[in-house]
Amino acid sequence: MSELGYIGRALRVVKDGEVIAAVQNKTGTLVRTPIDVTNDDSDSFQRFLPVPGRRGVDISVSGVATVDNFQVFLSNWNGNVLQDVELHNPDGSIIVADDGFFLGNLEFTGAFDGAVTFSATLQSSGPVQVVQS
Repeated sequence: MSELGYIGRALRVVKDGEVIAAVQNKTGTLVRTPIDVTNDDSDSFQRFLPVPGRRGVDISVSGVATVDNFQVFLSNWNGNVLQDVELHNPDGSIIVADDGFFLGNLEFTGAFDGAVTFSATLQSSGPVQVVQS
């Protein structure tokens, strides 16, 4: 491991026990939505409760569309099921959602002179755990 940072492909999104095929970019966002309690007595400054109103993990992936990624996502999008997805961090920790991930968006793009690409956004359902491998 580098003392300066991590290489991008060390961050992996795993679906059903396999790294999602042909993914080029991936993003994991740890979400904490604040509860706004700002009122007339706040002197125009926003005020938040210290406990978030919502916690979760959002994962975005994009890459070259293949039978092993886009077609699987498309069939799952039609099937209305939560996805078995894990976010494997370069430090060895793994982020999982107890109930799985909701497939919110599936986008595909095709330029006349290139490959068809796809992107997908997944949102955690239920409590989120960080597991050390």
